[in-house]
Amino acid sequence: MDWSAVAIADGIIALTAVAGVVLGIQGRRRDSQQEERRVEWERDQEQKRQEWERRQLDAAAPRLAPTGASWHGAETDTLPHRLNEVPLIEVTIQNQSNNVPQDVEGVLFPARVKNPSGTQVDYLNGLYWQGKFEASLAPNESLPLRLERQTRPLQGDLCLIDGLTLFAPYEPKLGVPSTGRWFFARLTLTYRDANGRTLCVVYDAEAVKVNDGFKRVWQRVGAPVAVSKSLGELTDETGRGGFAQS
Repeated sequence: MDWSAVAIADGIIALTAVAGVVLGIQGRRRDSQQEERRVEWERDQEQKRQEWERRQLDAAAPRLAPTGASWHGAETDTLPHRLNEVPLIEVTIQNQSNNVPQDVEGVLFPARVKNPSGTQVDYLNGLYWQGKFEASLAPNESLPLRLERQTRPLQGDLCLIDGLTLFAPYEPKLGVPSTGRWFFARLTLTYRDANGRTLCVVYDAEAVKVNDGFKRVWQRVGAPVAVSKSLGELTDETGRGGFAQS
């Protein structure tokens, strides 16, 4: 028997087997990579679809903006510019869209004060103003939203939009009035759109020094964002002792 020929044949068989294993591994790896690419493509298409739907919903969402207010106690042209304990504040709300919002609610909270010692003080001791529209706000219509004085159950450190408390930003130190922006009130609005989403938008009232007086302007700080609960629902939840935030 030619043992050298047998050895060569065995070697060829072994190499063929190894090659088969290698090709099998490569094939499975190729199939796995193709599957990963397919899954990634499908994920990308789903994200694009969701983004398109979100844009369509946002384009159809009502746009609400405050255009004025009867500030009453905040009308004195002095620093610091602060809200006073008046029973009612009316904020004019304009529907700046062609869509009709439902269940429009609003709350107005003051700013908190940082004392020289570093402590943080709610100078109105929990006072805020709250109200809602009883009727729908037609496209391009402006109506006064009556906000009545409240002391409970809402608290200023609650949030509907992550990172935006119901409280207005801390007022700046009296020593730096020229550089500090005087946001003295924060208006938080919630409403429902035609698709049933609950939306929230936040505006800060800024006191701008003009000559010897103030100009009071609204600055939007939270664009309309879909949230899990309305102000009414947050009020009910807080009144029952639940303080979960969205």
